[in-house]
Amino acid sequence: MSVKRLFVAVNLPSSLKEALFQKYCGLLSAESFKLVEKENLHLTLKFLGNLPVEKIPELCRTLSAISSEKKLTASLEGFGSFGKNILWIGISKGSEEMQGLSNKINNSLGTEFEEFSPHLTIARNKHASNLEFHKVLEALQKIKVSESFEVKSVDLMESALGEKGPKYSVIRSFELS
Repeated sequence: MSVKRLFVAVNLPSSLKEALFQKYCGLLSAESFKLVEKENLHLTLKFLGNLPVEKIPELCRTLSAISSEKKLTASLEGFGSFGKNILWIGISKGSEEMQGLSNKINNSLGTEFEEFSPHLTIARNKHASNLEFHKVLEALQKIKVSESFEVKSVDLMESALGEKGPKYSVIRSFELS
């Protein structure tokens, strides 16, 4: 039985991925931090894990309920971290709507509601000491981030793990109304 590692996400426009990478990711030491690949920048709404390939058509039918949700504008604002492991950019405008999308996905799939904090992961701690991690976070938090984008669709994504890290691909897009 073949399985795929799946998640539901909002993908960013490529121009925004480029801008974020140029402006912020270059500020992080490649020795200390593992940057998220530019093409992999996204907002995860729900991680589904490993699912049998034959379940994907049914999953897509179930997720199509998300298409009744309205398009929204999201704004990226401020840096934060999850412990000393992950650096992220937060969502200000559109945060409640993203929470609503996450809830709708959980309702549709009948899955457990997990604490959901809309964010864009930009890097993972590879070798940074506590002191270095906190210095980098403090420096990032002094930077004003003001990037907005329109969320027009939600995507069912596959994460194929490889030697150079994960490679993400869209299985199906669900256009918002």
